Amino acid sequence: LALQSRWCLRRGSPAMPCYGRPPTLAARVRDKTYTHAPRARAHTHTHSYTHAACSEAGGIDAVINLAGILEFTLFETQVPNNIEKIININLTALMMLSQGLLPQLRSKPEAAMVNVGSIFGSIGHPGFTAYCASKAGVKCFTEALSRELADTKIHFSYIAPRATQTALNSDQVNALNTALGNTSDSPAYVASQIVDVLIHDRAMRFLGWPEKLFVKVNAIFPSLVYRSLAKQLKTIKQFAIQ
Repeated sequence: LALQSRWCLRRGSPAMPCYGRPPTLAARVRDKTYTHAPRARAHTHTHSYTHAACSEAGGIDAVINLAGILEFTLFETQVPNNIEKIININLTALMMLSQGLLPQLRSKPEAAMVNVGSIFGSIGHPGFTAYCASKAGVKCFTEALSRELADTKIHFSYIAPRATQTALNSDQVNALNTALGNTSDSPAYVASQIVDVLIHDRAMRFLGWPEKLFVKVNAIFPSLVYRSLAKQLKTIKQFAIQ
């Protein structure tokens, strides 16, 4: 997904013109993109690490945080170390990296940060409890930080894909999606949406139908989504314990 996003940025598709915002940031981002994989490091070294990475890249104007892992299993029997790893990679690392990059972004006349969450960050789904918690944290973190820095030139966006056809999904997850009739999006489509959010400065976007509808329903009438998922619980548990 990271490579697909990078390709979309470099391609500069005519379908993604820079309406409604100065062309400078979009031009700079399209001209030079840099992919960096996260590493497990002590929090005390985060700022020096991000400074070195930025120097290596020649400075940054925009950040897309999309590193993540998941495990499809019942929370009651999930290995504690795996829970910690999901929270650390999906949420803690994103927060620490973002904090370390803020001085770089503040130094630019215009900058942007896009945090990639998940539909599951707004809909607690059985079998993905730890993952849902981590992505809910990403959503709330983005929302809070954007409000905290509303008096700066940094634009913050949050995008929540539904199931995507990547190696992130195990055979169990793919089988579950097939059994439940869930649709999965291609990495190219999700990457194009990430770039569109970045270029057009969209604050928040949820991908997929009817998933985006479920997000709204769950926010207003969570009991409806609760009952809907309860009907699927037997099937979900069947695949979760394989």
